[in-house]
Amino acid sequence: MQNFRSKLSDFQREQYRNHDAAARKRARAASKHQSKYV
Repeated sequence: MQNFRSKLSDFQREQYRNHDAAARKRARAASKHQSKYV
């Protein structure tokens, strides 16, 4: 069961990393979008 839990945490870490990258990309796009109108 320990192996399953470690696999799950690996999967969750990967999900968080992907979400983090997407959030940064979105934030960068938003700041770029705003600077265009300032």
